[in-house]
Amino acid sequence: MPLTEQILGVVNSSDGHRVLLVLRERHAKPFELRTETFSSNVGWFTQQSLELTRSEFSGLKNVLGLPLARVCSQTLQDIQPTDREESGQSILSFAAATKTA
Repeated sequence: MPLTEQILGVVNSSDGHRVLLVLRERHAKPFELRTETFSSNVGWFTQQSLELTRSEFSGLKNVLGLPLARVCSQTLQDIQPTDREESGQSILSFAAATKTA
């Protein structure tokens, strides 16, 4: 069965860039923030991405106070926590950020 993604939010800019918040099915880190660029030859492609666990995303939305947090609250409850999250770990790690050329 193919994995699916759901776009939870998009922040567009006027210079051909955008940031997406994506919910990915069956991932240890189900949330992903992506910076994308548009090219007329290629379309939208990912420049950078940051994967977040359920608890990391919860901490991020609390820090930023995003209205999106209200939209995503049901989604957060539907995702099963991983063993690592159940251990009480609550450090928001940005070490998983990747940059693509």
